[in-house]
Amino acid sequence: MRHTAYTWIGLLAFALIFSLGCSTPLKQAAQFEKAGNYQDAVAAYEQVIQTNPDSEDARQAQLKIAALYRDKLDQPEEAIARYKQVAEQSPGTEEAAEALYQAGVQLFKLGTQLEEADNKEDAVAKYDETAEILNKTVNEYPESKWGHFAQQLLAKTYEKAGNMEQASEVYASFARRSQDSQRSVQALLNKARLDKEMGKQESATQALQEAIKKYGNDPEAAKELDKAKAELEDMGASIPNPEAVDPRAQRRQERRDRNRPRSSFYGRSQSSAGAGSTTYTNSFNVNPDDLMRDMQIQADEQGTIYDAMFMIANMFYSMEDYNSAGALYERGIQMARNAGSKLDPQNYRKLADCYAKIGLQAKADETLQKAAKADPQVIDSIIESGNFEYQSGNYAKAIETYSSAIGILPAKDADIYYHLGLAYQKSGDADKELEYFERAVAARPSEQDALQHLAEVLAYRKGNRPRAEIYQDLVDGRSNTYEMQKELADLCFRYKNYQWAKTKYTNAARVAERKASRSEDEAEIAKLKQQALSAYVLAAVANVYRGKVDEGKAAFEALVAENPGTPAVHLGNGYFALHAGDPDTAIAEFQAALELEPGYRDAAIAMGEYYLSVGKMEKAVEVWQEYIKHNRSDRSMWARTRNLQKQLKAAAQPEETSAQPEETSAQPETPPAANP
Repeated sequence: MRHTAYTWIGLLAFALIFSLGCSTPLKQAAQFEKAGNYQDAVAAYEQVIQTNPDSEDARQAQLKIAALYRDKLDQPEEAIARYKQVAEQSPGTEEAAEALYQAGVQLFKLGTQLEEADNKEDAVAKYDETAEILNKTVNEYPESKWGHFAQQLLAKTYEKAGNMEQASEVYASFARRSQDSQRSVQALLNKARLDKEMGKQESATQALQEAIKKYGNDPEAAKELDKAKAELEDMGASIPNPEAVDPRAQRRQERRDRNRPRSSFYGRSQSSAGAGSTTYTNSFNVNPDDLMRDMQIQADEQGTIYDAMFMIANMFYSMEDYNSAGALYERGIQMARNAGSKLDPQNYRKLADCYAKIGLQAKADETLQKAAKADPQVIDSIIESGNFEYQSGNYAKAIETYSSAIGILPAKDADIYYHLGLAYQKSGDADKELEYFERAVAARPSEQDALQHLAEVLAYRKGNRPRAEIYQDLVDGRSNTYEMQKELADLCFRYKNYQWAKTKYTNAARVAERKASRSEDEAEIAKLKQQALSAYVLAAVANVYRGKVDEGKAAFEALVAENPGTPAVHLGNGYFALHAGDPDTAIAEFQAALELEPGYRDAAIAMGEYYLSVGKMEKAVEVWQEYIKHNRSDRSMWARTRNLQKQLKAAAQPEETSAQPEETSAQPETPPAANP
């Protein structure tokens, strides 16, 4: 709880000193702090804040109070709350950047304490909260030293949380962004270490070789580079020669150090800029005008230097100097816009890629979104670039290029997902191949090529023949069945295309009703009616999930009135509970459905998927094994459960090679059941 009660002695002393004009209020508060009167110091800082809440002194006082709670009063949660308050109340200020970073540091420490106490689940949750704060610091304050510090800690946070993929990516981003050789080399060493742990030997080798190539001639990085060379020798990999030092690059570095912004990573002041050097602050901490001077390029007669800027930027981009390239693209685009000139979409794409390469994903997304609104061809140019990389056999680069365009223009996402599926197929990642062909179908269920590829990956690489046959039937135009429509609906729901999910669930229900109306077998009629009811319930759920809450709830309540107490009603209640953030109620409802109908597949899948989403794989296996006892003919669930058991065994015995699990990754929303 925030301290607000001031001791009368402290206030009296503060008022007396302040009235005598001996010093500033901040300094007098600091004197209380120095004397060990921490509560009085808090009270004095609070008075500074109340006197002029929008001033720099007030922001500094907030930071001082937070530091007291952190270091002297042993109240880290209150310190975090204070830091967050500064960031919220003073956005865009250096104090806000510092506050966000310090909040991240404290959250990280709390996570470490929980981990040391063997409270792993809560520790991971705390690390997730830490990562959110640090990501915000990195992306909202890229020009601040606190943004750089945050990026370093972000990589460590992901690593502590067990998210090695993201940790490796952030280490790589920091290495590209940092212009300090020792920090860059250490980041590359960390990336190589994580890549080795993940079995990515080639990526680990490339990181170590990159460190030696770029910094092999820098004596300040010699100690770290000795480690890199030893690692490469142990791995049996070649040790490359360092790149030759470019005198122009040395001049650029000297100029960068001289002109670095006041709040930058290195804390240099722009006031020390040399004669003739313009002050230019950007996310890359590089002055593009100085770069052009180094290249001895001046504006032409019309003053359109931006064309030359793009040419030089392309050169730096090809050399993977993303700081120099990004600064030039950013400045060139600004100048071309001011001149009213039409820009090549590739310039936007490459600027966004430069942001992404140094870890500023939010700025990358923002750049592409703004560009796509002005010119939709920006997305087409990204797809074309990805296609070029794909046709050249550079599948990793193609994947990176395609991925940068996801979500910018939703109408293009189905095409992007399809191309990603092809690229992952070529790179041999069957799990990702499956995911992106699924995403392509979920985004556009009638896409024949995606349907065909989805059938093939399921049949030949994932071993799920029952699902593969459904998609092959869809490709071949065979009769419209409940199983087809339900499978498509489940897929659309899983990937949050709730409009299509609602449509397909409704189609599935109607197919089942028509079939029931033509049947004379009472058992078959009962089964078909249950299928129709489940599909109608899930259609109502999908409507709620897509934001049509009143419409969806009204449809569900009508079904409840006609079918009270049925398993399908409990299924719907469970999904609504998940949507409301109440997993305990959701599990109870799914369990109630299974108690009424132990072989109710939709409820078994729903419960199992929820357990997977929170990392409780053993519980998912238990639920599905119990379901299989009542549905031994469900081949798809047999295969899925076996793959999950193999994954569990591999986790318990990491030295053994595990089979690739089929569709066991956790999803933000628990998908309705697929049908065999």
